[in-house]
Amino acid sequence: MHLANGTLANYVCTATAAVSTATVIFAATRLRSCVTRERLLKAAIGAAIVFVAQMYDVPLFGNVAVHPIGAAFLTLLAGPELAILGMTLVIATQALFMNDGGLAELGANVFNMGIVGVGVATLVLHMVRTRVAGTSGLLAAAALASVTSVMAAVGAMSLELALSGTPALAAFGLTMPAHAGFAAWETVVTLALVLVAARLRAIEPVAASTVS
Repeated sequence: MHLANGTLANYVCTATAAVSTATVIFAATRLRSCVTRERLLKAAIGAAIVFVAQMYDVPLFGNVAVHPIGAAFLTLLAGPELAILGMTLVIATQALFMNDGGLAELGANVFNMGIVGVGVATLVLHMVRTRVAGTSGLLAAAALASVTSVMAAVGAMSLELALSGTPALAAFGLTMPAHAGFAAWETVVTLALVLVAARLRAIEPVAASTVS
């Protein structure tokens, strides 16, 4: 769902770039007191997986393409701050070196996939994992976070397209249903990755005593 150059109006690009820049700086500032080598390693591995997954683009319409996002998996693996920074690095690298997503729309792409996607995933993961313990809670949280983060990111993209003059039918009526199938597919992939990470103890299920 990378937006290419010329997809959005200039004022939308400016607004999303400002919000994305401020959020990335805030995330980096929060990391200064809590980052560890283990979390950095997890973030690097997770970002590499997301980078590869996002290379598989399927054209939707105009300059819009559909592909996995990976925000929920990266958030679960490394935490929201590193997930935002990792997603930003992935999206910026794709725009700068692979012509995947426009430079003018870089702020919007980071906002949609990196900030909205990670933010929604963080809320859902917390909500589910504080109520359901063990592996069941972990998998339920991963599944719900994956679906909601994708659809929230697509919703933000659709709103930006509508604000830029794209007809509402194309902005919402085509992008939301088209991404729904990819959200289901991404959820399956996310669950598989979470199971592997849990087996390697990279992700720990919530203990029953910590569930309120």
